[in-house]
Amino acid sequence: MKSLLIVAAGILSAASAVGADSVLFSQTLDFNDNQMPAGWAPSPYNYGRGDFANGRLNAYVVDSGFGIVRSFPLGGVNRLEVAYDANLDFTANSMGSKFLVTTSDGRLYEFSHHTGSYWGPNMFARIRSTNLSGYDHRLHGIQSAPNRYGVYRHSLTLQDGMMTMDTRFSTDALPTFSFVAPIPEFSLQQVVSVSVY
Repeated sequence: MKSLLIVAAGILSAASAVGADSVLFSQTLDFNDNQMPAGWAPSPYNYGRGDFANGRLNAYVVDSGFGIVRSFPLGGVNRLEVAYDANLDFTANSMGSKFLVTTSDGRLYEFSHHTGSYWGPNMFARIRSTNLSGYDHRLHGIQSAPNRYGVYRHSLTLQDGMMTMDTRFSTDALPTFSFVAPIPEFSLQQVVSVSVY
């Protein structure tokens, strides 16, 4: 993963611009200095070990991961846009990237993209949610495509009641995965943190 862009847009209340979008928060991260970005914290996944090296966020342990997390209250926001690059090079088993959103009602929303494992030819992308205890899984969208290793750009948009995901190979004009997931129970006002793995 080379860079991360998060933009939260809200509605202006000025009479001359009612209904127009304004940027409430914008942060572009790169890991070129191999340091934890300001405002973010390490977030191991399944006891994973990782670091920042060679301008990337790296994970080292099988069946685990390493990411970064940020507290992120979104009061007054009507849209959250996220774009990040993930390097899904070939590994002996599989490789993936995730963007997670935790809400105050105890749900975890996951945008993920994984290459297939050594026993299968396909990779997949999905949007799913679960409660924080790991039960009550809900699949909101899934697509598959033949494995193709390399760098992917992930673009996500979250709005009340809906999430979209567009994933494309770095040199392609058309997306590898693109879908809209209606999720009536999702509210941006309930977002408490975001994580990138």
